[in-house]
Amino acid sequence: MADLILGTLATLQSASASWVDSARLSDTKTIVAYVDSDGLTGRLALATTTSTSISWGAEQTFDTDGAGISQVAVVSLTATLCLLVYTLDSSGLNYIVPIGISGSTISVGTKTNFDSEAEIVEQSMCRSSDTEAFLFQTQSSGANIVYFAATYVSMASVTTNELATIPADTGTIDHIDCCPMGIGAVAALAWSETSGNAHVYIIDFATGNTLDTGQINPVGTGRDSLNIKQFDSEYACLINSLTSQNGDYVNVVYWDGADLTVGGGFGIFGPGSRSNLVEIAPLTSRTAALVGIGGTSGNYVIEGEMLFEIATGLYTDFQAFGSLVELTAYTGTEIAANATSSESAFIFFSTSGTVVTGGRMATTVELDIITIQGDITVDLGLEGIIQVASNIAIVGDIPVDLELQGSIQVGNNIVISGDISVDLEINGSILVLNQWFGRAGTFNSKISTQINRNSKIIVQVDANSKINQSVSFNSSITD
Repeated sequence: MADLILGTLATLQSASASWVDSARLSDTKTIVAYVDSDGLTGRLALATTTSTSISWGAEQTFDTDGAGISQVAVVSLTATLCLLVYTLDSSGLNYIVPIGISGSTISVGTKTNFDSEAEIVEQSMCRSSDTEAFLFQTQSSGANIVYFAATYVSMASVTTNELATIPADTGTIDHIDCCPMGIGAVAALAWSETSGNAHVYIIDFATGNTLDTGQINPVGTGRDSLNIKQFDSEYACLINSLTSQNGDYVNVVYWDGADLTVGGGFGIFGPGSRSNLVEIAPLTSRTAALVGIGGTSGNYVIEGEMLFEIATGLYTDFQAFGSLVELTAYTGTEIAANATSSESAFIFFSTSGTVVTGGRMATTVELDIITIQGDITVDLGLEGIIQVASNIAIVGDIPVDLELQGSIQVGNNIVISGDISVDLEINGSILVLNQWFGRAGTFNSKISTQINRNSKIIVQVDANSKINQSVSFNSSITD
């Protein structure tokens, strides 16, 4: 796995900003929303991105208020349409407004007041369809989370409908974030309490009903920040800064349409160092850029990945790898991050000290395909795990003598063109996630493992999978 490459800082303005948020429009465009350094002016800007660079379009004001603007959140419905929510502090009223994008031009539609709650502690939106988004907000008492559906009608009209209220568990709700989950019209809602634990709820978009719940680990009280992002149709990842454990932690979230699984919390630094604000941005369907600013961790970006658990057949754990990259030497105050194109993430941040509001790109290069041409003799002794992100393609006659203490994991396809003689001794397991294509061959395998106990032999195939020619397995299994 390669280290992250951090692109050049692209300064939007030489001043700090507050209430920053961002949303991906396409592989090369991201929209950012923020409140200017005066605290009174809400602005939008378009970022055009490559894998390592950012160029800014003209800023667009979405509202002004003499007492200030707060609680800004933006979500993209399509590549040309967003919804923006915010609070005007002078009245305490909350507004939602459609935002149109045409080329480099941003158009601000008619704002609609949708809630008269005097104080919003925090709010977050996620997309449901090309015309609909769902909004979760923690209101002034912190006693519950209120859930709205917002429907785009035109640039002059957005309708809202309050669907449900989620009460606090044991304390006052302080942080919330949400993302869509691909199986079923549902959202994953992550939230924490000042004196209690933190949770993930699966919420049905249509009814507001809670379908399943899970606890965010490690258990502890007081979180400075949390952020959740969808990775594919089944998986999301959550990062949070935990006060009582004094660390930044990552959880894998899995939803299969019926049951929610929240993996154990991976400590980026472990107890003893944490950030004031954290964000996670997908790089691929299984890897992410982890970002933290402020606190005792400094301002960092590091790459991490989900880990497959053979016993359950799920990605339930997480790990960081590569070198930690310093985001900026300044003191971080606000941050937002989102995926762009494959293997790239956009990071938008504001700093104090030498003040700046700007963005950077984080990019990594993953190992996708291994192609071997020629006659190959392999004598491999290994303790650990062989992991290949995508394909293995082997062309040639291959005698293999493999002794493995661990497991072989292949993310996609094994394609072998050649006569194959395999003498395999394994104490562990073989896992193929997708397809095996092989020529005629004989596999003389001795497999010593604890089937259905500590490890399994699992072959998962889809409807298009097949074995091209006959393959005989002369195998003995010692249970």
